[in-house]
Amino acid sequence: MRLDWKTGMGCLAMLGSAWMLYTFWHDDSTGHLVWNGSGWRLERTTASIVVDDLKLSVVADLQQLLLLTLDENSGNRFWLCAERGAFPERWLDFRRAVYSTSRLSNRQAAVDHVPS
Repeated sequence: MRLDWKTGMGCLAMLGSAWMLYTFWHDDSTGHLVWNGSGWRLERTTASIVVDDLKLSVVADLQQLLLLTLDENSGNRFWLCAERGAFPERWLDFRRAVYSTSRLSNRQAAVDHVPS
């Protein structure tokens, strides 16, 4: 089987993209998501970044893994993958917090938009 230059360039681009994704994911994958009683807070340990007042949404729930988005009021979006293996003793507590705060924010939004 003979490869032409287009196939070779496509394979090279795919490998380069996979490497960039791996290094980004590996370098930026540590931090803590904290519920402070009124909102979510993201504390990244690699860059000493703290982001407050995030709106959390569940994108995918695979029981052992949650894919989440965290939206700032300014429009920035963070993607987070939470794995049970990272904190198995607190996993069920975390899942309850994620889903209960989602329901609380939906109720609050409904209350805020009730016509008077």
